[in-house]
Amino acid sequence: MTMLKEKVVIITGASSGIGKAVAVEFAKHGSRLVLTGRNEADLQDTVDKCKHEGITDSQILSLIVDFAGEEEGIKNLVDKTIEKFGVIDILVNNAGTSRRGNLETQTMEDYDLTMKVNVRSVFYLTKLVRPHIIKQKGNIIMMSSINSIIATRNDIAYNMSKAALDHLMRNLAIELAEFGVRVNSVNPGAVPTKIQRRAGMTEEEFEKYMQEIGPAVHALKRYGETEEVAKAVRFLASDEASFTTGMALTVDGGAIISYAGRLAWSVISAHTQTGWRISRPSADTMATSLKDKVALITGASNGIGKAIAVEFARHGSKLVLTGRNEADLQDTVDQCKHEGVADSQILSVIVDFAGEDEGIKNLVDKTIEKFEVIDILVNNAGTAKFGNLETQTMEDYDLIMKVNLRSVFYLTKLVRPHIIKQKGNIVMVSSVNSLIVTAKTIAYNMSKAALDHLMRNLAIELAEFGVRVNAVNPGEVLTKLQGRVGIAEDQLEKYAEEVGPTVHALGRCGEREEVARAVRFLASDDASFTTGVTLPVDGGAAHKK
Repeated sequence: MTMLKEKVVIITGASSGIGKAVAVEFAKHGSRLVLTGRNEADLQDTVDKCKHEGITDSQILSLIVDFAGEEEGIKNLVDKTIEKFGVIDILVNNAGTSRRGNLETQTMEDYDLTMKVNVRSVFYLTKLVRPHIIKQKGNIIMMSSINSIIATRNDIAYNMSKAALDHLMRNLAIELAEFGVRVNSVNPGAVPTKIQRRAGMTEEEFEKYMQEIGPAVHALKRYGETEEVAKAVRFLASDEASFTTGMALTVDGGAIISYAGRLAWSVISAHTQTGWRISRPSADTMATSLKDKVALITGASNGIGKAIAVEFARHGSKLVLTGRNEADLQDTVDQCKHEGVADSQILSVIVDFAGEDEGIKNLVDKTIEKFEVIDILVNNAGTAKFGNLETQTMEDYDLIMKVNLRSVFYLTKLVRPHIIKQKGNIVMVSSVNSLIVTAKTIAYNMSKAALDHLMRNLAIELAEFGVRVNAVNPGEVLTKLQGRVGIAEDQLEKYAEEVGPTVHALGRCGEREEVARAVRFLASDDASFTTGVTLPVDGGAAHKK
């Protein structure tokens, strides 16, 4: 699969706010751009910013389109795109509007406008683009909102429209998967754009709103930046998310997982008079790139853990790798060195997470002794055993809960002060089995559901220190884990042929490198406003019937 360079990307609502930031982000990666907006001067400013990133006149097309207007304008957008570029690789449905009101106060005119711009126009544009996206095996991103997931006061039509958009996304993910097309959404929290003013706020109300909303709603105690949302869009549109479809990726600073945040959002939406001082990020509150960051990766001797180690090695991280098999762990070390990591930048430690606590404590001690800091913790080590309530032995239950949950809790507890000191982050490697019910893996499923909720609780607990915590939830990826549940090595290929099309909407099993790229994304600055998220890398398994 290629990168975003030369891909033809339609971005609606690109004249301001998030749409402008998305356009500039794609320009930085060499995409050819089709940009729409309603204000000619604002749209030209976006074009100029994209050209500043190296895009030429031949690589950009800007069109004035009113998505509240006639269908002809949308059809003209698609026609002109094909006329200029011949293809469409990526569609970013970003244009939207908002009008404040509850059931009592929302006028039917505002309801109709909101639904036409936010839902109907998206449906029609996507319908027209569908054959072109299929031809290119491209992908579609919906710009949604956390308002699709939580209820807020005085935004009833807007909230409904975003919920409809999310479910359009999920339905399209299933419908288009057989053609190799991925469909996802990005769901931002509060990000200052012109949409708040369009909702009817005065300048004074807007300033007060932004002062209140950041600390009160988001666990990270600030509102989001348009560039942070743009990076999430770029990730989902890229090959780095090649096994992710049907996903609503929240970029919300932990607002959804924070009960206090949901409560505050509701109160602030009702225009209370209480105010807080806003906390905006400074250069030293966010981690820098992954280069020279100390990343502790458990279960790195094979499978997904090995792939994560190699991925971080490519990005210049210092590595602490654990495993149970010395030869396999050394092979991971050798592969990381092949990517340019020096002896002084890598530490391998044999750890059995089914063993005594002392081994875990020794791991942390040796890490600090060698590197002095820990920036990133990837809790990847895990195990599985087949069994349902009737057949699962208590010995297997205890083993699964110790390796998959208790050892993670203890290791994270020991690492906590070091992660806080560095304003680092934690990534849990969970499973789609935490999100859906599968037969004969009852204890494994329970352990992964508990791991996800440990992640959410830590996201709230550590947000005040600038620490982010997220999970990656893979679908079926062939590793030694299948062997541990009783599938013979010579049966793995047959197993993959059967389970791929049956379980995953994309019709195949995942690759461990696809999971590794998702881990790297969440651990990087590209996900700087994402915390408390479960990111499925499951080929649409969570949504496939």
